[in-house]
Amino acid sequence: MHTEHVSSFINYLKECGMSNDLARKLLLFHYGDGTDNGSGKVRFSTQEYILNHPKDIKELNSFFNNDGFIIKTVERLIIYGNNSKVPIDAIIWGVPNDYMWLTKKEIINVCLKHKGISKNSLAISGIFYQPFNRCLNFNPKYEKYRHYVQFKWYHLSDDIIETMAFYRK
Repeated sequence: MHTEHVSSFINYLKECGMSNDLARKLLLFHYGDGTDNGSGKVRFSTQEYILNHPKDIKELNSFFNNDGFIIKTVERLIIYGNNSKVPIDAIIWGVPNDYMWLTKKEIINVCLKHKGISKNSLAISGIFYQPFNRCLNFNPKYEKYRHYVQFKWYHLSDDIIETMAFYRK
């Protein structure tokens, strides 16, 4: 759904009030190698990192899941993107003759609705933060992707269906 360099996202988070300590915890999660710059010699999978640092994940999720941050970040990730001044009108899911959609307002409402859902990963409401590639096997072809973050909305179709079925009259 959205990809960007981890340093630009960290800068954005600091503009939103994230402390340097919490930003470092996010970078430690992101790289999963014991460093905040990806220079570590031993890399752990996301799940291994989460299992060994549940307090940090809980603290990061707490920052990520307050109303103001969710609204601002959903606008950045989905409605405007990080480089655009022109907003989208809606998210459309489907094919030309068979589709569903969420308007900008509905996107924000759905995300605010799901902010309290228990997660076993790092997420802004139902939008999951992931390192683009941890490159656990040190393959030089994929090393550059370690410095990118991606965001995925795994239950987008379910959220659209629910909104169209229950909230539109």
